[in-house]
Amino acid sequence: ECKAAKSALFEPCCYQSPFDPCVLCASTDGKAGEIRENVDVNFYGSTTTCSNLNSFLVAREEQLGFMCQAAKAELQESCCFEKCDICANGNLYWDNPVEFNGVTFACG
Repeated sequence: ECKAAKSALFEPCCYQSPFDPCVLCASTDGKAGEIRENVDVNFYGSTTTCSNLNSFLVAREEQLGFMCQAAKAELQESCCFEKCDICANGNLYWDNPVEFNGVTFACG
């Protein structure tokens, strides 16, 4: 009975982990951007967050696969950003007040 179930259900119910997983915010030069986690997006008729979509892609899709390339083409601009490390190799003054673009805030 188990053998028959495996034979009938493996294809529609199971998948192999990708060899080269799709990372939504990875660029063509291999650099990875950051995910805008709570941004809602529509992809193939479903609404999800960028974070959930990325988790799905990493677990199930190959980097060079159609689904991965479609997601990147449609959603990288909405879902991804490049983290700006203003201190580079320096240290951050966490409580130092600064003004940037008309907004005053602490550095950290």
